[in-house]
Amino acid sequence: MMEERKRILYMPGRTQRYLQLGCQISELGYLPDQTPNNRNRTLHALFFCIILCSDGKGKSLINGMPAKNKFRPPFLRIHPPGTVLHTLQPSMHDEIYFCYSGEHAENMMKMDFQNGHFEMTPEISEVISKLRHNLCLPDSPGKADRIDLLALQLLVAIRESQEMSSEKYREDGTRFPDLINYLGMHYLENPSLSFLLHKFGFSRRTFFRLWKKKYTCSYTEYLNELKLKHGENLLVTTELSVDEIAQQCAFASATYFIRRFKKHYGTTPIMYKKLHSTEEILP
Repeated sequence: MMEERKRILYMPGRTQRYLQLGCQISELGYLPDQTPNNRNRTLHALFFCIILCSDGKGKSLINGMPAKNKFRPPFLRIHPPGTVLHTLQPSMHDEIYFCYSGEHAENMMKMDFQNGHFEMTPEISEVISKLRHNLCLPDSPGKADRIDLLALQLLVAIRESQEMSSEKYREDGTRFPDLINYLGMHYLENPSLSFLLHKFGFSRRTFFRLWKKKYTCSYTEYLNELKLKHGENLLVTTELSVDEIAQQCAFASATYFIRRFKKHYGTTPIMYKKLHSTEEILP
Protein backbone atom coordinates (compact mmCIF):
# COMPACT_ATOMS: atom_id res chain seq x y z
CA MET A 1 0.00 0.00 0.00
CA MET A 2 1.03 3.59 -0.46
CA GLU A 3 2.72 5.04 2.60
CA GLU A 4 1.31 8.57 2.35
CA ARG A 5 -2.39 9.07 1.82
CA LYS A 6 -2.27 12.03 -0.53
CA ARG A 7 -3.39 12.41 -4.12
CA ILE A 8 -0.57 12.14 -6.65
CA LEU A 9 -1.17 12.97 -10.31
CA TYR A 10 1.50 12.72 -12.98
CA MET A 11 1.29 13.77 -16.62
CA PRO A 12 4.72 13.47 -18.30
CA GLY A 13 3.66 15.44 -21.38
CA ARG A 14 6.79 16.37 -23.33
CA THR A 15 9.15 15.24 -20.57
CA GLN A 16 12.39 13.91 -22.05
CA ARG A 17 12.61 10.14 -22.29
CA TYR A 18 15.72 8.13 -23.06
CA LEU A 19 14.39 4.60 -23.54
CA GLN A 20 11.64 5.29 -26.11
CA LEU A 21 9.58 2.34 -24.89
CA GLY A 22 6.46 1.22 -26.71
CA CYS A 23 4.44 1.59 -23.50
CA GLN A 24 4.73 5.24 -22.49
CA ILE A 25 2.02 6.43 -20.11
CA SER A 26 0.14 9.64 -20.86
CA GLU A 27 -1.24 10.00 -17.33
CA LEU A 28 -0.92 8.24 -13.99
CA GLY A 29 -2.51 8.85 -10.64
CA TYR A 30 -2.77 7.55 -7.08
CA LEU A 31 -6.12 8.54 -5.56
CA PRO A 32 -6.76 7.57 -1.92
CA ASP A 33 -10.30 7.91 -0.55
CA GLN A 34 -11.55 8.47 -4.08
CA THR A 35 -15.31 8.90 -4.68
CA PRO A 36 -15.65 9.16 -8.48
CA ASN A 37 -18.75 10.74 -9.95
CA ASN A 38 -18.51 10.24 -13.72
CA ARG A 39 -21.26 11.79 -15.82
CA ASN A 40 -21.28 10.01 -19.19
CA ARG A 41 -17.50 10.41 -19.31
CA THR A 42 -15.91 9.17 -22.53
CA LEU A 43 -12.39 7.81 -22.18
CA HIS A 44 -9.96 8.94 -24.86
CA ALA A 45 -7.12 6.63 -23.82
CA LEU A 46 -6.62 3.02 -22.72
CA PHE A 47 -7.41 3.09 -19.01
CA PHE A 48 -5.97 0.67 -16.41
CA CYS A 49 -7.62 1.09 -13.02
CA ILE A 50 -6.26 -0.77 -9.97
CA ILE A 51 -8.65 -0.69 -7.01
CA LEU A 52 -6.68 -1.42 -3.84
CA CYS A 53 -9.63 -1.27 -1.42
CA SER A 54 -13.27 -0.22 -1.60
CA ASP A 55 -16.37 0.20 0.57
CA GLY A 56 -18.24 -1.89 -2.03
CA LYS A 57 -21.16 0.52 -2.42
CA GLY A 58 -20.47 1.67 -5.97
CA LYS A 59 -22.87 1.27 -8.88
CA SER A 60 -22.16 2.42 -12.40
CA LEU A 61 -22.94 2.04 -16.07
CA ILE A 62 -20.34 1.09 -18.66
CA ASN A 63 -21.39 1.99 -22.21
CA GLY A 64 -24.95 2.33 -20.91
CA MET A 65 -25.03 -1.15 -19.32
CA PRO A 66 -24.84 -1.97 -15.59
CA ALA A 67 -21.27 -2.84 -14.60
CA LYS A 68 -21.00 -6.62 -14.13
CA ASN A 69 -18.42 -9.12 -12.90
CA LYS A 70 -17.71 -7.38 -9.63
CA PHE A 71 -14.44 -8.44 -8.06
CA ARG A 72 -13.33 -8.24 -4.48
CA PRO A 73 -10.44 -5.80 -3.97
CA PRO A 74 -7.73 -5.60 -4.91
CA PHE A 75 -8.63 -5.92 -8.58
CA LEU A 76 -7.68 -4.64 -12.02
CA ARG A 77 -10.22 -3.06 -14.38
CA ILE A 78 -9.32 -2.20 -17.98
CA HIS A 79 -11.32 0.14 -20.23
CA PRO A 80 -10.46 0.63 -23.94
CA PRO A 81 -10.58 4.07 -25.58
CA GLY A 82 -14.14 5.16 -26.32
CA THR A 83 -15.62 3.59 -23.16
CA VAL A 84 -18.38 5.70 -21.60
CA LEU A 85 -18.55 5.69 -17.78
CA HIS A 86 -21.52 6.89 -15.74
CA THR A 87 -21.68 6.72 -11.94
CA LEU A 88 -25.03 5.81 -10.38
CA GLN A 89 -23.73 5.52 -6.82
CA PRO A 90 -20.13 6.41 -5.95
CA SER A 91 -17.95 4.26 -3.72
CA MET A 92 -15.04 5.31 -1.61
CA HIS A 93 -11.89 3.50 -2.65
CA ASP A 94 -8.13 3.71 -3.11
CA GLU A 95 -7.15 3.70 -6.76
CA ILE A 96 -4.08 3.69 -8.99
CA TYR A 97 -4.66 4.33 -12.68
CA PHE A 98 -2.56 4.45 -15.85
CA CYS A 99 -3.54 5.88 -19.23
CA TYR A 100 -1.99 5.06 -22.59
CA SER A 101 -2.75 6.94 -25.81
CA GLY A 102 -2.25 6.30 -29.52
CA GLU A 103 0.26 3.65 -30.51
CA HIS A 104 1.12 3.00 -26.87
CA ALA A 105 -2.49 2.02 -26.22
CA GLU A 106 -2.35 -0.37 -29.17
CA ASN A 107 0.86 -1.93 -27.85
CA MET A 108 -0.59 -2.40 -24.35
CA MET A 109 -3.80 -3.98 -25.68
CA LYS A 110 -1.68 -6.63 -27.43
CA MET A 111 -0.34 -7.77 -24.04
CA ASP A 112 -3.72 -9.25 -23.13
CA PHE A 113 -4.00 -8.09 -19.51
CA GLN A 114 -7.21 -9.28 -17.85
CA ASN A 115 -9.86 -7.73 -15.60
CA GLY A 116 -10.09 -9.43 -12.24
CA HIS A 117 -9.06 -9.88 -8.64
CA PHE A 118 -5.43 -10.42 -7.69
CA GLU A 119 -3.62 -11.24 -4.47
CA MET A 120 -1.51 -8.45 -2.98
CA THR A 121 1.88 -10.18 -3.12
CA PRO A 122 5.10 -8.74 -1.61
CA GLU A 123 6.31 -8.05 -5.15
CA ILE A 124 3.22 -5.98 -5.99
CA SER A 125 3.49 -4.05 -2.72
CA GLU A 126 7.16 -3.35 -3.41
CA VAL A 127 6.48 -2.06 -6.94
CA ILE A 128 3.68 0.19 -5.65
CA SER A 129 6.06 1.60 -3.03
CA LYS A 130 8.72 2.28 -5.68
CA LEU A 131 6.11 3.86 -7.93
CA ARG A 132 4.95 6.20 -5.19
CA HIS A 133 8.54 7.14 -4.36
CA ASN A 134 9.32 8.03 -7.98
CA LEU A 135 6.09 9.97 -8.39
CA CYS A 136 7.07 12.17 -5.46
CA LEU A 137 10.50 12.99 -6.92
CA PRO A 138 11.01 16.30 -8.75
CA ASP A 139 10.59 16.14 -12.51
CA SER A 140 13.88 15.38 -14.24
CA PRO A 141 15.11 13.61 -17.39
CA GLY A 142 14.65 9.88 -16.92
CA LYS A 143 11.77 10.10 -14.45
CA ALA A 144 9.18 9.32 -17.12
CA ASP A 145 11.19 6.26 -18.20
CA ARG A 146 11.21 4.94 -14.62
CA ILE A 147 7.47 5.52 -14.28
CA ASP A 148 6.81 3.73 -17.59
CA LEU A 149 8.82 0.70 -16.46
CA LEU A 150 7.31 0.57 -12.98
CA ALA A 151 3.77 0.80 -14.38
CA LEU A 152 4.46 -2.10 -16.73
CA GLN A 153 6.18 -4.07 -13.96
CA LEU A 154 3.14 -3.59 -11.74
CA LEU A 155 0.73 -4.81 -14.42
CA VAL A 156 2.90 -7.87 -15.13
CA ALA A 157 3.10 -8.68 -11.41
CA ILE A 158 -0.70 -8.40 -11.17
CA ARG A 159 -1.16 -10.76 -14.13
CA GLU A 160 1.27 -13.21 -12.52
CA SER A 161 -0.73 -13.07 -9.29
CA GLN A 162 -3.98 -13.64 -11.19
CA GLU A 163 -2.54 -16.68 -12.97
CA MET A 164 -1.25 -18.19 -9.75
CA SER A 165 -4.68 -17.73 -8.14
CA SER A 166 -6.53 -19.53 -10.93
CA GLU A 167 -8.00 -22.95 -10.19
CA LYS A 168 -5.98 -24.62 -12.92
CA TYR A 169 -2.73 -23.23 -11.57
CA ARG A 170 -3.54 -24.11 -7.96
CA GLU A 171 -3.54 -27.85 -8.58
CA ASP A 172 -0.95 -29.51 -6.37
CA GLY A 173 2.51 -29.53 -7.86
CA THR A 174 1.93 -27.33 -10.90
CA ARG A 175 3.64 -24.34 -9.30
CA PHE A 176 6.55 -26.21 -7.71
CA PRO A 177 8.92 -26.07 -10.73
CA ASP A 178 8.17 -22.34 -11.00
CA LEU A 179 9.17 -21.89 -7.37
CA ILE A 180 12.45 -23.76 -7.89
CA ASN A 181 13.23 -21.76 -11.04
CA TYR A 182 12.49 -18.53 -9.21
CA LEU A 183 14.78 -19.56 -6.35
CA GLY A 184 17.54 -20.39 -8.82
CA MET A 185 17.39 -16.85 -10.21
CA HIS A 186 16.80 -14.93 -6.97
CA TYR A 187 18.79 -16.85 -4.33
CA LEU A 188 21.14 -13.90 -3.79
CA GLU A 189 18.12 -11.93 -2.56
CA ASN A 190 17.83 -14.41 0.34
CA PRO A 191 14.09 -15.02 -0.20
CA SER A 192 12.45 -16.29 2.95
CA LEU A 193 10.35 -19.42 2.82
CA SER A 194 7.28 -17.48 3.95
CA PHE A 195 7.77 -15.06 1.04
CA LEU A 196 7.91 -17.93 -1.49
CA LEU A 197 4.87 -19.66 0.02
CA HIS A 198 2.88 -16.45 -0.33
CA LYS A 199 4.19 -15.66 -3.82
CA PHE A 200 3.41 -19.13 -5.22
CA GLY A 201 0.27 -19.84 -3.20
CA PHE A 202 1.48 -22.85 -1.19
CA SER A 203 0.47 -23.91 2.28
CA ARG A 204 3.45 -25.01 4.38
CA ARG A 205 2.06 -28.55 4.50
CA THR A 206 1.76 -28.86 0.69
CA PHE A 207 5.15 -27.25 0.12
CA PHE A 208 7.02 -29.60 2.46
CA ARG A 209 5.23 -32.64 1.03
CA LEU A 210 6.42 -31.70 -2.48
CA TRP A 211 9.86 -30.61 -1.29
CA LYS A 212 10.58 -33.94 0.43
CA LYS A 213 9.73 -35.81 -2.76
CA LYS A 214 12.56 -34.02 -4.59
CA TYR A 215 15.17 -33.04 -1.98
CA THR A 216 16.77 -34.60 1.10
CA CYS A 217 18.12 -31.28 2.40
CA SER A 218 16.12 -28.50 4.02
CA TYR A 219 15.09 -25.31 2.25
CA THR A 220 17.76 -23.32 4.16
CA GLU A 221 20.45 -25.86 3.27
CA TYR A 222 19.44 -25.74 -0.41
CA LEU A 223 19.54 -21.94 -0.40
CA ASN A 224 22.96 -21.97 1.24
CA GLU A 225 24.26 -24.47 -1.35
CA LEU A 226 23.25 -22.10 -4.16
CA LYS A 227 25.01 -19.20 -2.46
CA LEU A 228 28.10 -21.28 -1.65
CA LYS A 229 28.37 -22.40 -5.28
CA HIS A 230 28.30 -18.77 -6.33
CA GLY A 231 30.94 -17.96 -3.71
CA GLU A 232 33.15 -20.83 -4.90
CA ASN A 233 32.99 -19.46 -8.45
CA LEU A 234 33.92 -15.95 -7.27
CA LEU A 235 36.86 -17.35 -5.30
CA VAL A 236 38.52 -18.95 -8.31
CA THR A 237 37.62 -16.40 -10.97
CA THR A 238 38.03 -13.04 -9.20
CA GLU A 239 40.38 -11.24 -6.82
CA LEU A 240 37.61 -10.34 -4.37
CA SER A 241 38.37 -10.75 -0.69
CA VAL A 242 36.54 -13.29 1.45
CA ASP A 243 34.62 -10.45 3.12
CA GLU A 244 33.52 -9.08 -0.26
CA ILE A 245 32.48 -12.53 -1.49
CA ALA A 246 30.50 -13.21 1.67
CA GLN A 247 28.68 -9.94 1.15
CA GLN A 248 27.98 -10.59 -2.53
CA CYS A 249 26.66 -14.06 -1.67
CA ALA A 250 24.22 -12.60 0.86
CA PHE A 251 25.69 -14.28 3.94
CA ALA A 252 25.15 -12.54 7.26
CA SER A 253 28.88 -12.30 7.92
CA ALA A 254 32.24 -13.47 6.59
CA THR A 255 32.60 -15.71 9.64
CA TYR A 256 29.36 -17.51 8.84
CA PHE A 257 30.36 -17.81 5.17
CA ILE A 258 33.72 -19.35 6.12
CA ARG A 259 32.10 -21.82 8.50
CA ARG A 260 29.50 -22.92 5.93
CA PHE A 261 32.13 -23.08 3.16
CA LYS A 262 34.49 -25.26 5.22
CA LYS A 263 31.66 -27.62 6.13
CA HIS A 264 30.59 -27.96 2.49
CA TYR A 265 33.98 -28.06 0.72
CA GLY A 266 36.16 -29.47 3.50
CA THR A 267 38.57 -26.54 3.57
CA THR A 268 38.62 -22.79 4.13
CA PRO A 269 37.93 -20.33 1.29
CA ILE A 270 41.56 -19.13 1.32
CA MET A 271 42.96 -22.67 1.00
CA TYR A 272 40.39 -23.53 -1.66
CA LYS A 273 41.45 -20.49 -3.69
CA LYS A 274 45.12 -21.46 -3.46
CA LEU A 275 44.33 -24.98 -4.65
CA HIS A 276 42.02 -24.10 -7.54
CA SER A 277 42.54 -20.56 -8.81
CA THR A 278 46.00 -21.17 -10.29
CA GLU A 279 47.24 -24.39 -11.85
CA GLU A 280 50.85 -24.99 -12.73
CA ILE A 281 51.40 -25.75 -16.40
CA LEU A 282 53.53 -28.85 -16.66
CA PRO A 283 56.13 -29.08 -19.48
